[in-house]
Amino acid sequence: MNGSLPPNLAGAEGEWRMLLSVQHGIVSRDQARRLGWSDRQIGHRLKSGWWQRVYPRTFATFSGPLPRDARLWAAVLWAGQGAVLSHQTAAEVQGIIDRPADGSIHLTVPARRRPAQLGTVRGVAVHRRDRSNDELAGPFRLPRTSIEDTVLDLATGAPTFDLAYSWISRAVSRQLVTPGPRSRLQAGRVLNGRTHYRDSWYAEYRVAVEIDGPVAVTLQRNGWTGRPRACRRAGCAVRGHSSQRG
Repeated sequence: MNGSLPPNLAGAEGEWRMLLSVQHGIVSRDQARRLGWSDRQIGHRLKSGWWQRVYPRTFATFSGPLPRDARLWAAVLWAGQGAVLSHQTAAEVQGIIDRPADGSIHLTVPARRRPAQLGTVRGVAVHRRDRSNDELAGPFRLPRTSIEDTVLDLATGAPTFDLAYSWISRAVSRQLVTPGPRSRLQAGRVLNGRTHYRDSWYAEYRVAVEIDGPVAVTLQRNGWTGRPRACRRAGCAVRGHSSQRG
């Protein structure tokens, strides 16, 4: 790796080495400038072949093939502030699935941001939403959506119920999430201006219930808690006690 600093930037060597170690040798133009690199010095590294451009404004400080983690860091840095790995890519780093066969990368950015306006990137899909319960990955790990949000993103976008259910069951079977009253799989989140709730997961019946904001408020005012209970109204299709199967 030729990430050594020019002599005039030797005072920043410690921070530079730490940055390259954390980001698997990847650096953005803004990061390099902040540590004292000039555009001329960056251009010289690129022309000499010591560095290589990965995405617009994002460089690998080494030559040769890019490891997967290096490419993921490059995508996050290209997308800019607030960008996190999401969907299949978050599932990959969280151990829900193995690496996608096509090697594609999925990112989620704040709704107000449009990184593709500064140049599209082949193989990178950018999703936008108002908010995300991002996982607190720490300063030395790739930023990603929380496991619960990852599962919900994948289940929500699945074309069939069976595929949506498979995302949830895969995460549960690997003990990465635990559906229950306190799980964020049942918490509300805003999508397209509406609050949606995975209010109940009935493992015994393999049924999930999702309610949007206005309906949820009405049900809650009428005493619905999300727990199975007997139907005492005439004409119910299923009657009995919550401990019994109807």
